[in-house]
Amino acid sequence: MGAGTAVEWIAIGRPISAAEAGLHGLAQSAPDATQGMQALERMRTMAGRLDAATLAQIRDATQMRSPRDDAGDLARLVRSAARPGLKLRIAAYRASLRKQPK
Repeated sequence: MGAGTAVEWIAIGRPISAAEAGLHGLAQSAPDATQGMQALERMRTMAGRLDAATLAQIRDATQMRSPRDDAGDLARLVRSAARPGLKLRIAAYRASLRKQPK
């Protein structure tokens, strides 16, 4: 989506349809209420598998930044990998995936 469209949407403050959101890359699908609740529950379950520090890093990494913040992205990646216990966190996450009902 271009900056002009983003500014227009923010300035006008009008609702954006699911079709328009999909067209501009803001959504991948438009689930009905049941599917939406199921997706929300899956996200809650997945988030519960991660420790608080990892969730904080995910939130930080997904904040709006300059598209050319490559150095900052690399620094955040290095800090994440350098935090003690990476191997244990990965093993715990993989174990939780094996327990997940399909």
